[in-house]
Amino acid sequence: MTRQETGKDANMQLQNDETLIAEVRPERALLKKWFFTKGITAAFIGGFFTFWAFSFFGGFIFQTGAGFRLGSALAVPIGIIVLICAHIYTRFLLKTYIYAITDKRVNFQGGILRYADRSVQYDRITNVEKSKNFFERLIGIEGIWVHTAGFSGKQSKAEIVFEGLKDADHLLSEINKLKQK
Repeated sequence: MTRQETGKDANMQLQNDETLIAEVRPERALLKKWFFTKGITAAFIGGFFTFWAFSFFGGFIFQTGAGFRLGSALAVPIGIIVLICAHIYTRFLLKTYIYAITDKRVNFQGGILRYADRSVQYDRITNVEKSKNFFERLIGIEGIWVHTAGFSGKQSKAEIVFEGLKDADHLLSEINKLKQK
């Protein structure tokens, strides 16, 4: 795909003599994955800390069981509010993600609170893998993990992850083809 095939103008700054091969954005189905992995986790933590704070500190303040009761009563509503906020945040976060493949590098841009613009040149790439966990298979998305050499030969995580792709085969083959050059 070229810039025209993506239907959007490229936001990535191309270097001298660099050609954009593909620029894609994650599918909206990624929101389903993030709802369970980010949203529900944040809601549980928010509800738990609300319960804990009112139960622990409320006992000191009220000198009765009122802090425990108040923490119990507020944990679920606070958890729901955190879940709604997490969902709104991830909807906006999804719109910021841009994955690009050029003839010289692989690039990821995106983020709201923590913006990242990461590039990996092909000569630094050690492994490229396509990944789909059980939940991703259910909702029909997959990801590409671009690995580079880790510290002391130990690879802990991918340098760049393209997540939320409907069909990663084309991008995977492009990356592997360009990596071989």
